[in-house]
Amino acid sequence: MPKKVTVIGSKGLLGSTLCRMAAEAGHVVSGFDAEEMDIADFRAMSSWVPDADWVVNCAAITDVDACESASAEASLLVNAVAPETIGAACKKAGAGFVHVSTDYVFYGDGLGHGEEGWYDETDDPSPRNRYGAHKLMGEFGAAAHGAYVLRTAWLYGPGGKNFVSKAYELAARKQPVTVDNVSSSSPTLATNLARYILAVVAVDDRLSGDIYHCCDSGEATRWEMFDRVRRAMLPLTEGWELGQGELYTGGPADRPVRTPLDSTSFFLRFGDRAAQSEIKDAVAEFVAECRRAERHVVSGEVTG
Repeated sequence: MPKKVTVIGSKGLLGSTLCRMAAEAGHVVSGFDAEEMDIADFRAMSSWVPDADWVVNCAAITDVDACESASAEASLLVNAVAPETIGAACKKAGAGFVHVSTDYVFYGDGLGHGEEGWYDETDDPSPRNRYGAHKLMGEFGAAAHGAYVLRTAWLYGPGGKNFVSKAYELAARKQPVTVDNVSSSSPTLATNLARYILAVVAVDDRLSGDIYHCCDSGEATRWEMFDRVRRAMLPLTEGWELGQGELYTGGPADRPVRTPLDSTSFFLRFGDRAAQSEIKDAVAEFVAECRRAERHVVSGEVTG
């Protein structure tokens, strides 16, 4: 049954993907970004009344290093405070609320209760930086008002500012690069996460308060993701020099090292509506999406 869906952060990678896919699924979609409504403005958000069956919050300050300094206040307002304000408005209006969170709420030592040390929902969060701490505060606020909180990891997709898009660009030019082969998580394709979110939107129960891990299946380092892109682009990438590097420690933020997320609970609940994709299949789809976008630009279907 079609639903009225409002997407917050509608111009970002996940938000724009979700708007498109929700419309294709027959839902009535509206969206806004910071230009239309600043969710960091507590007074404005406190008087906001959502006109929707479901609200999905894709907005976040995600520059982890900036959250330690220049964007610390913005991160507090957007990542920590706004989710509770949005959740309160949704609960009052009778709208379901999906809030997207992150693997960075965990310390990242790979000692979770899930299979092979993956983190599941029973593991206690212990963020190592302000970004993770603020996102954790946002989870508490959203869940207190009945949100479905979905933790994902290493989101990527064509055109976004993400390391897998960078891998595609560098591979296409065969520009030599050395990449971190130490840190790992469960990289998730934006189109897949949007599909998983739409599985939540399809349910009738709009109040939850539960936290789910919601990722593509598998674990990979950044180097392994670059290598998967390389292999998916063969023979174009034949001879590309891709070196294995150490853990990135260049910025002010202390980053978790290993944060694969066990999404078993989510797919036990929603898997009949959205099957979980494996990382290897998601990377192949990502490369296909990039190539389709390039063909559209060349043919004049997309400009700018």
